[in-house]
Amino acid sequence: LRSKFRQRMYPLLLDSCRTLFWFFLRAAVRRLNRQSPEHRLPPKPFKSRER
Repeated sequence: LRSKFRQRMYPLLLDSCRTLFWFFLRAAVRRLNRQSPEHRLPPKPFKSRER
């Protein structure tokens, strides 16, 4: 019984770990993109648009 349970749970655990890894990777990439100066360069058009 336990061996079957383990065989069923192991791939599930691997899949969840993989999805978590990809989620954290995407979050890190997003954070890096936010910190990059290329994104900070154009804030002026926003102000002109608001007026």
